[in-house]
Amino acid sequence: MVRLSSPSDRKSTSNIRIRSTVSKALKSCQMPSTRSAFRDVTDSKTAVINTDRPRVMARNRLVSPSQRIRNRHKCTCEPYYQSPTRSEEPPGYTEYREEDEFTDVEDAIQRHQNHEDEDGSSDSDWDEHATLIALLDDGEEAPEFADGVAIVDRLSPVFLAHRREATEQFRETLVPVVTRVGEAHKSLSHDNNPTLLRGVALFDKSSRALEDATRREHDQVVRAFTRVKETLENLSLQLQDVCAESDKLLNTYEKAIDELVQRLGGYSKSVPGDVEKLICKLDQTTKSVAAEDHAKAKEKLLRGILDRY
Repeated sequence: MVRLSSPSDRKSTSNIRIRSTVSKALKSCQMPSTRSAFRDVTDSKTAVINTDRPRVMARNRLVSPSQRIRNRHKCTCEPYYQSPTRSEEPPGYTEYREEDEFTDVEDAIQRHQNHEDEDGSSDSDWDEHATLIALLDDGEEAPEFADGVAIVDRLSPVFLAHRREATEQFRETLVPVVTRVGEAHKSLSHDNNPTLLRGVALFDKSSRALEDATRREHDQVVRAFTRVKETLENLSLQLQDVCAESDKLLNTYEKAIDELVQRLGGYSKSVPGDVEKLICKLDQTTKSVAAEDHAKAKEKLLRGILDRY
């Protein structure tokens, strides 16, 4: 349930803080050289505050109407959704049921109607805001010093005037704030009708539904991110395998190219000698063929001469 908060929820802390601030402001009027002279004034102010204890206790017992309603209303709402990312159980969702009734809100409305008189009587307590301010007026009389030092007598009017000025500043600051807080609590106590409480309950239900929808979307995004991450890891492994195979093929290609280059280099170096050898061999063959042809021609010529004769 969405609960209405008020400054009275921390009234004890606020009262202690205000009293501490007032005491520090009152003590700031004293100088280090005259602190012992004003010790009697502090003791007399403490005595006056102690005698006003019933008013202070009555003021501390003030409880705002919204705080009373909130104390009477004990929310029994339970969360309808638990994120699967926060537990090891499989994701399961429980939708909001349309037949849910605002039983706690109706009980609060009924109690609020039954205690209207009590709320009306407690609203008057906010008119006692003068109790806190009255504490600032305690001890306004000029202190009587036992030592009777002349310089303290001359400085005391200045300190008293400064103290009155500081007290007036505190009064101008605190009175409007306390009055405004009282008016706000009275307005809240009168405006807490069933329609407003039902609207707050409806807003709370809608907020819970929106929260569940947001958590579902978050879980879907987390699952999608996990799947994409696993897919990317698999693709990365496959890419690493392909890169390894490509490196192997590249190394094999480089080795084959190096062997071919070495062979071509050896061939290029041996070609001139082989060409010279071939030329020499062709010359010898040509000479031998020419010599044989010349001998055959002579032999043919001699045979022709012999045949004639």
